[in-house]
Amino acid sequence: NVNANAFRELIATDLRPEIAAIRAPLKVLYVIPPQAPITPAQYDAYFHASYAAAPRAQLVKIENSRHFIMIDQFDVFMGEVNGFLAQ
Repeated sequence: NVNANAFRELIATDLRPEIAAIRAPLKVLYVIPPQAPITPAQYDAYFHASYAAAPRAQLVKIENSRHFIMIDQFDVFMGEVNGFLAQ
């Protein structure tokens, strides 16, 4: 199944080494899941470390959301997207 193969490849591929090659502006919206097995500070540190090599990355933690920010915090999500596009 093409979908299953693509999903497996996406999950198994670590693209962090490629992040340094991104020269375009990059805004990453993320959440801290309430059931994360690490502390919120550790989760924040992991995200910032993952994107540290991206010279133009801006990380934005979205509060009161779970995995689907665009559903859980639609207005916040759209504000971030529209603000990014307006740059």
